[in-house]
Parts: sequence; structure tokens; C-alpha cells
Amino acid sequence: QRAANFVMSKVSEAARLRTEFGVQLRLLRAAGAWTPGCGGVVQAVYGCYCAFIVVSLVVFVVTQVSAILHFWGDIISITNSVCVTFVYILATFKLVVLLKMRGLTDELLDNLDRCMERYGRTFGREKAFVFGECARRGRWISLMQAWMGLCLYVAWVMQPMLRVQSCSTAECRSQSGFPTVVWYPFSFTEPPAYQVVFIVVSTGLFYGNIISITVHSTFCTLMIYVAGHLRVLNHMARNLCSTQQYDEATGDHKQRNRCDAGEERVREHLRECVRYHIDIERMVQQLSKLVGPILLGELLADMITVSASAFITTALKSNSGLLLKYGWYVFVVAEQMFLVCWCGDEVLAESERLQVSVYSCDWTGGSPRLLRELRIVLSRTGRPLLLTASKFY
Repeated sequence: QRAANFVMSKVSEAARLRTEFGVQLRLLRAAGAWTPGCGGVVQAVYGCYCAFIVVSLVVFVVTQVSAILHFWGDIISITNSVCVTFVYILATFKLVVLLKMRGLTDELLDNLDRCMERYGRTFGREKAFVFGECARRGRWISLMQAWMGLCLYVAWVMQPMLRVQSCSTAECRSQSGFPTVVWYPFSFTEPPAYQVVFIVVSTGLFYGNIISITVHSTFCTLMIYVAGHLRVLNHMARNLCSTQQYDEATGDHKQRNRCDAGEERVREHLRECVRYHIDIERMVQQLSKLVGPILLGELLADMITVSASAFITTALKSNSGLLLKYGWYVFVVAEQMFLVCWCGDEVLAESERLQVSVYSCDWTGGSPRLLRELRIVLSRTGRPLLLTASKFY
């Protein structure tokens, strides 16, 4: 009975060690950025849904360009429209890139799962803890980002809905009755045209917002899992000369000296660490290829939009509603960039710890052959693994 329980615990433990991507996939599908694997009618319907999202974003951007041309000379209106236009052009770009790189994303997820199953089997408890923590952090970041995006969208939509109640003229509705500055070459401030235009603008605003939020949380989750693999590799490197064995008498895992069983076991474990590092390096390259173009475009767009939003917030000190709206927007943009840099820096920090982890193993009693192999591993792990925005930063 005890042996059966142990086998079942191992099976359930292995079943848990997968890249948990459920929350992120649901958000990506809602944003139109993740086509379902099944074909037929479902894929055709989802394709129409993606086309609807792209059309909504394009119509929204065209509306902003039209407002820029119409209100030329009004610095506040132009700055507002330019800021929103850059953000939503980038959202359209993110959607197209993710759809085009679906194969690369699937390959990266497969590699993450494969490495979870293949490496570090003698450290099952530590590995389960590390990847369980990765899953928890990924869910927390995704839900937090979704909540902040929802708050930002509600703030931008509810404010004009409340302000328009006090408007009695078409000019007032044109200036205060929409989430952003808009202009059409027809009378759009009288019912029912006003309600239709409001829905069109709000729809484009919603999808651009959810795409930006979802892409960031997805990238952060992938970075967290890559850093988790590096953390497991660090643990394996620190324990080159030791392993864990299951004690059936006590039901616990106990530390055993691997060197007692012969140096060949240590060298095999060292080769496993090298293969693991090669696979992690390949995953970092795949992740850089996926996130690089998007993060570079985001950096350039944020440099413009944050500066423009800061200008608007400074110029609208007397308007507390608009001040709150743009202040919240600047906070969300800064928070997104901080999360990406934080998760990317975690990958760098874990890769830089590898040399110390290898050096910390009990290598002093090793043979000259083992020491030569350790020096090769130390020289290889001296190259830090970097995630860059197309090698720009």
C-alpha cells in the first residue's frame, strides 16, 4: 500500500509539472490573439472574430487620425489623439505579430514542458515547488493586469457617459461625450448616430486595451517560467555531488552523497546540467525572437505617449476628471514596462548565478578529468542569458 501511494504521488507530481497557461490562454483568445487548435466551424468563427477585432482597431485609428486633422491647432486635442493613435497602432501590430508567430510560441511552450519532464528528476520536490511558484506568479500577474486594464477602460468610458448628461448642445457632446477626441464628416452628436459612434469608439478602445494587457502578462509569464528553469538548473549544479533518495521507512526524501556511488554518476549529472543549459539557452533565444519586435515598438511608443500624457496632465490641472484618467493611464504604462524589465532581469540574474552554483558543489575531491569538465562548464555559464528588445535594450 505504501509503495502504491508513493507511485501515485509521483504520477500526480509529474502531472502537475506542466506550463500552466490557462488564464493567459483565455485572455489571449478573448483578445483574438490565440486561434483554437481545433479546425472546422470553430476556427472559421474565431477567424471572423479576429477580423472583427482588427477592423475595430483600424476604424478606431482612422477616427483618431481624422480628429487630428480636424482639430489641427488645438494642442490638447491633437496631443490626446496622437497619444491614443500610437497606442492602438501598436496594439494592432501586437495582434498581427502574435498571430504570425503562433508556431514559435507553440514551440517555446513545448520546450518548456519537455524540459520540465526531462531534467532534474532526482529533485522532484524542489522542482515542483519552483514551477508551482512560477504558475502562481504568472496567474497573479495576469489577473492583476486584467483588473488594471478593466479599471482603465471603465474610467475612460464612464466619465464621458456621466459628463454627457449635463450637455445640452451638440458642441458639448462632441467635446465631452466620447472616451477620446473623435470627428466624423457627418452629424454624429445627435441620437441615434451618437449612440452608434459611442459604441464603435468604445469597442475599439476595449480591444486595444485588452490586447496590450494580455500580451504583457503573457510575456511576463513566459519569462517567469524560463527563470524557473534556470533556478532548477542552479539547484542541480549546487548538488552535483549529492542527490535525494526516497526512504520508504520514514516516507521522506534524504540527501545522499553521489560521490560515494562513483565519479561516473557525477559526470553523468554534469552532462545533464550542460544539456539543460543548452535547452534553456535555446528557449531564451526563442523568447527574444518572440518579444523583441513588440517590446521595441512598445518602448518607442511609450516614450511618445508617456511624454504626451504627462503634458496633458500638466495642462489640465483644473479638470480633475481628465487629470485622473490620464494619470491612471501613465501609471498603467509605467507598471507594464516595470513588470517586463523585472521579469527579464530575473532571467539575467538566475543565469549569472550559474557559475557560483557550479563552483559551490563539492568538487574538491574530484579527479583531474572531472575538474577539466567543470572548468568547461564554468566557462560556458560565464555568458549571461539576456532578453533584449531586438538588441536595442
